[in-house]
Amino acid sequence: HPSVPVPSFKGFPRPGSLEQAMVDSVATALGQPLEIPKIYGARELGQTYEIGADQPAVINLDTPGIISGLRFAVPHDLPLDRRNNLDLSFTYENGDSFALPLTAFFGPLDRPPEEIYYQTALLGITTAGGEDIYYANFAMPFQRVQIRIQGRDPAAGRVGARVSCFLADSSRGIPPLRFQVYYSGPVRKEAGSDDFMLLPPGGKRKYVGSILSARDWIPTPGAWNCQYAEGNVKMIGPPLMPFTGWEDFFSGGYFPQAFMTPPRPLGGGTIYWSAYWNHLTVVGLFHGYNQPLVEAVSVEHGVTAANEATLTCSGTSFYYTL
Repeated sequence: HPSVPVPSFKGFPRPGSLEQAMVDSVATALGQPLEIPKIYGARELGQTYEIGADQPAVINLDTPGIISGLRFAVPHDLPLDRRNNLDLSFTYENGDSFALPLTAFFGPLDRPPEEIYYQTALLGITTAGGEDIYYANFAMPFQRVQIRIQGRDPAAGRVGARVSCFLADSSRGIPPLRFQVYYSGPVRKEAGSDDFMLLPPGGKRKYVGSILSARDWIPTPGAWNCQYAEGNVKMIGPPLMPFTGWEDFFSGGYFPQAFMTPPRPLGGGTIYWSAYWNHLTVVGLFHGYNQPLVEAVSVEHGVTAANEATLTCSGTSFYYTL
């Protein structure tokens, strides 16, 4: 909850200490992501919809509050092309908005969910009771907001779905932040071209994390596979904050060691497919809550800083404006 102070301590907690008990408690809570929105007494607003190009699902929230969770559930056997026909949009009271393919908000567009189920504390795709559940647990403060899910192609027909949002207790105040999403893709990056922009320049923002998908690269002999694209992820402040390659930034190298336990709830996941692992999606690095404000985030595409790999990239980035 964005209004609740977080206790802190220095160094690693001692076994049996109060600090270790606190870490264990937090890790347990974060390891049950579908329950996270309920921790602070959030109430669920849910409804079943038949969603198509001619009939959107619309949630209007007209009094100030904090969304602590968003759920989208569809039958497990719903074909991928029909899922990918849906768009998600948020529109705030002042006209600020974002829109993107709904499935791009939660993961890659081109693989069926059963091949990419993953769970982090803030974002994931899982299955229960014959449904595939797409969930997000970002804190989303608002004064007024409309959430809309709508079909793109009328020929795809309507999709039966259950949509829920959770409203947290906002009696302690509503932070002056606005949740936003930037989506780009697919973008073909030729060898020798500039970085792929996960978050383009646009003023200082609090960067939370990204979903990054890359395709079409079979690594050069002697290199690690595609997840070891050692080009830097760059968070541009100023000052420039270079990081390590995709494999550390997105799949776990920077996560606090105290939480490095299954299912690594603060982390991301690296999702591979094909015999050569030349297609992948990496989800995460949600340590951005603790990072300085950034102006842009880019990623190099190559084993070195030379951007020597030709890739098709897609990215979904999550951030807050102040």
